[in-house]
Amino acid sequence: MRSKEALSHYDIGITKFDDEHREILALVNQFIECANDHDRASHAAAVMAAIQEHTDAEEAFMREIHFPYLDPHIDEHTRIAVDLTNFLQIGVELSSLILRLKLVSDIETVILSHNDDYDRQYAEFFHRCKHDSSTK
Repeated sequence: MRSKEALSHYDIGITKFDDEHREILALVNQFIECANDHDRASHAAAVMAAIQEHTDAEEAFMREIHFPYLDPHIDEHTRIAVDLTNFLQIGVELSSLILRLKLVSDIETVILSHNDDYDRQYAEFFHRCKHDSSTK
């Protein structure tokens, strides 16, 4: 579990998406506290629903700003959804708190790596276009 200060490094400068990233990571971290398989399964479904809602919004935003690398970003969203679904399915069956902590750390790494490697690209494109249009 990373601190709020550490997470601010991953901000992309688009408040809506920065807030959603933090909300998703908070949901992921709450997964640790789920006491039984049923609670973990329910929480895993809520995490994946939040991720789907977020990726849908991101993809709509990228279409709106005519982001030129939309297709690879969508492919990455699809890959991550599969990976996270698999991680969370494993986590549902983990009764060990230590193993769930490790799993949550791995999930955070996947999400934050995507943020650094992919989300930062569309954010920079957006900020550059916004700046270019304001200087004309």
